Amino acid sequence: KLNARAGSKSPRAYLERLAALMKNGGNNLVIENDDYIIPMFERMGLSSEDARTYVGNGCQEVICRNQRHSRAFLYMNIVKVLLDTVKYARSGEELPDGLKVIYRDGEFRADTFDALRASYLKNLRSYIRAIAEAFAPYEAIHHTLIPEPMHSAFTADCMARGQDITEGGARYYNKTLSFVGFGTLCDSLLSLRAAYETGTVDELMTAVNANFEGYEVLRQAIRNSDHRFGHSDEADEFAKALANDLGEVSRGIHTAHGTEWRTSLFTYYLFTSIGHQTAATPDGRLAGESFSRQMNMASVPDLTSAARSMAALTEADFNDVGMFDFPLPYTVTESNSFHQALTDYIRTCLELKIPVLQMNVADRETMIEERDHKGTHPDLIVRVCGYSAIFGQISREMQDEIIARTEA
Repeated sequence: KLNARAGSKSPRAYLERLAALMKNGGNNLVIENDDYIIPMFERMGLSSEDARTYVGNGCQEVICRNQRHSRAFLYMNIVKVLLDTVKYARSGEELPDGLKVIYRDGEFRADTFDALRASYLKNLRSYIRAIAEAFAPYEAIHHTLIPEPMHSAFTADCMARGQDITEGGARYYNKTLSFVGFGTLCDSLLSLRAAYETGTVDELMTAVNANFEGYEVLRQAIRNSDHRFGHSDEADEFAKALANDLGEVSRGIHTAHGTEWRTSLFTYYLFTSIGHQTAATPDGRLAGESFSRQMNMASVPDLTSAARSMAALTEADFNDVGMFDFPLPYTVTESNSFHQALTDYIRTCLELKIPVLQMNVADRETMIEERDHKGTHPDLIVRVCGYSAIFGQISREMQDEIIARTEA
């Protein structure tokens, strides 16, 4: 796919060229935002000079010339951690594997939302520490088992130091695990907070445990509430605070070469498969349904409001890019107004410091024709998640999921 770096000061003619590529339905362009990514690398400890050398090197990951950044190798179901925390917090039991809920002065405390939230973050950190400790012995012997000479040859400093990248040859080492389901988590916590305020936590969790069977009125009330990320300023402020907590939750957990384990909202496609394996959640999501996409909110309002809500997350101290992922209706019009509107939207997202922008411009009827009659549109390309693919060559399940996006 095409990778394009841009920023709020990029010439309009350049942004118009990007908009033209997007509106024609090629669906293989990703725009990386200098205004977010360069400061992100600087927060990670890279010099300004090194930070400015970044390039796209994966789905939407970015890397600098003398850096080894391991990410997208481990994905964490942060929603399941919440469900476990609520389950054991309500019963007063300890979590499995030595994880514990919050106690104070020897007395169990989960009678307030703040106590539950603190317990959740503590449990999440415990999981991350356990994962890091499990990886540590293998990291120590990585260079003896699977050295990476080609990777090392193209990473600055490795040749000068005479060291493989797996044994300390690079200047910077970072390791990031990916959180899956941020929007679903955020809305679930907002729903729980409202239930604590009204004294209806037991009713809510009874409904969740029943997969909302017999509680459809409650479920619809939750799904249509303003207490959801992207649907009110107050909810967006909550999302921003939550993102800050998740950005810091692993701070201080280290392994080989002084690498600090950090977090990101990069989710690849696992918001679907992990969601399929997870029980119902307090935000009204049913068991087996997908989680929220990427760093998106679970329910996307109009695109301008969504982009402004996304901007609430970009100040959090994450160690990787997040992605605002959305569909646009396909258009064959030559109207200059559409082109200019799309250019303006790209500019707005850059000014709001959306880390990575990718669009899927697709016609619903065309996709249905290709799904039902393979070969009808053999050159139809769609954005799946971080990668693009020929629509007729992906699975039926994936085709249905992409078609369903056009209903949002």
